[in-house]
Amino acid sequence: MRRLIIITNNGGEGNYLPGVAIDKQNYLDFFRQPEGGGWQAGEIQRYANTCSLAVLRAYLLGPRKKGTIDYVVIVFCGHGYTNRYGQLMFELSPGNEASLEQIKSLVSMTRCLMIADSCSSVVLLEQGGVLTKPRERLFSRSQVSAKYAAECRRIYDEKFMAMAVGSFCIGKAATTGQAANETDTAGGRYSYELLLAARNAIQQKKEIRRSGSGQEPVSCFPFIHSIARDAVSRKTKGEQTPECQTSRGNQPPFVVVP
Repeated sequence: MRRLIIITNNGGEGNYLPGVAIDKQNYLDFFRQPEGGGWQAGEIQRYANTCSLAVLRAYLLGPRKKGTIDYVVIVFCGHGYTNRYGQLMFELSPGNEASLEQIKSLVSMTRCLMIADSCSSVVLLEQGGVLTKPRERLFSRSQVSAKYAAECRRIYDEKFMAMAVGSFCIGKAATTGQAANETDTAGGRYSYELLLAARNAIQQKKEIRRSGSGQEPVSCFPFIHSIARDAVSRKTKGEQTPECQTSRGNQPPFVVVP
C-alpha cells in the first residue's frame, strides 16, 4: 500500500499565503503523471487547513492502517519556523503545529519522502508573498498506454521498496534562519523549481529514449532537489537555499521514464 498526503495551510485571514493553492495543484498534477509515480485517487489524501498531528496519527496509524503502508510521500505547503530549541515546526492548520521529529515518529515503521515548502526562520511565522496573477501550470494530462503507465508504477514501487523500513528523506525549502519565498504566478519558489526540474528531467529522458540510447529510468529525489536548490539559491542571491536531509543509501524515486 502506498499513500500520498498533501497538507496545505494558507494561514487563514491575516496571515494568508495565496501561493499554497498553486503549489497544491502543481503537486497533484505532477504526482498523477505516470512519470511522477502515477498516483491514483484512492491513494491520495488531501488536507487543506484541516490537518493536525492527531489527524495524521489516525490516518497513518489507525487500526486498519498500522503496518500496512509500504511507503508514504508527504507534501507540506504553508507556514513554518524554527523554534527557540532549534526544532523545525510546521503549522499544519491554523492553531495546529507539529515538529519535524513528531512527524518522523509517525512514519518510523514505513519508508517516507517528505517535501516541506515552508519557512525555517527562527521564531518567525508570518511570512508570505502576494499573488495576483493566474497560476503557471507545469504539467498537463497526456495520453499514454496502460502498459507504459503500469511500467512507471512498477519501477517507482520497486525503487521505494528497495529502501529500508524506517528510511526518511526530506527536502526543505530553506535552511535554518531563512524565509521561503513565493513568485508572482508559480507559488512557492522551491516547489516551482523542484517540479520544473522534474518536468525537465522527464522531457530529457524521453528524448534520450527516442534516440535509442540507453538510460537510467529513475531520477531520485536528492538529484532533482539539487537542481532546484541551485536554481532557488541563484535566483534569490543566496537568501534562500533549500536543503535535503537523507542518508547515503536512502534515494527515493521522483521521476520515472522506462
